[in-house]
Amino acid sequence: MYAFNFPSKYRLKEATPLIKQKTMAMAKNIAAYLQIKLAEDIKLSELIAKIGTNRNKPNDAFKTRYGLIGFAWLH
Repeated sequence: MYAFNFPSKYRLKEATPLIKQKTMAMAKNIAAYLQIKLAEDIKLSELIAKIGTNRNKPNDAFKTRYGLIGFAWLH
């Protein structure tokens, strides 16, 4: 079997503590927002526009913090 070592610039790196801290804070802030808006019809497109990000980051943040995507957590 052949072993190939990718140059360091191509290797996946573990999230730095600051990135993980920001991810956790994003999930916490989104959770607080969703709890306030429970009685309303919440659309993902409106949520991502409000927080100024793409549709993947909130789901990744929720999975990191709570183990579920945002709307599954809500239910």
